[in-house]
Amino acid sequence: SANKNEGIDKHLDLSWSKLAPRHLNQIALALRERPNSIRNLNLSFNSLEGCLESEQFIENLIAYLNSSLKLVHLDLSGLHLGRAQLEELCPILAVMVNL
Repeated sequence: SANKNEGIDKHLDLSWSKLAPRHLNQIALALRERPNSIRNLNLSFNSLEGCLESEQFIENLIAYLNSSLKLVHLDLSGLHLGRAQLEELCPILAVMVNL
């Protein structure tokens, strides 16, 4: 039988939620495990200050982005990504055909 949620746009807007890097990492890990569950993802204006969890977040986010076929919108504004993090993310984002 067809999935009753098929075709429904799924949005996850966690902007301005005061999430710490460990929370963002947990979210990225969960998304990585279900890469096609979200079409619109907004994590903007949360705290991603330089710590180990920030790097783990980037690693898990990249793994998610590499396997997601459904994501059409991603907002990471205001996360204060560092240059190295941007250099990791940009090549992945540049080749995502749906984004």
